[in-house]
Amino acid sequence: MFGAFTGILLLFMIQNVLTLAGVPAQWIGALNSLIILAALIVSRITGGKVQD
Repeated sequence: MFGAFTGILLLFMIQNVLTLAGVPAQWIGALNSLIILAALIVSRITGGKVQD
């Protein structure tokens, strides 16, 4: 639960910083997607468990 909350908080913070920096919404969505994908890959590698 704590990990999910911190992940959501981190994504919103990154989105806010990018919005304030004037980055287009398409790039923000793409970056959010890449961050989530990277987190899933890292979780899969470090977890070592096969998900059903």
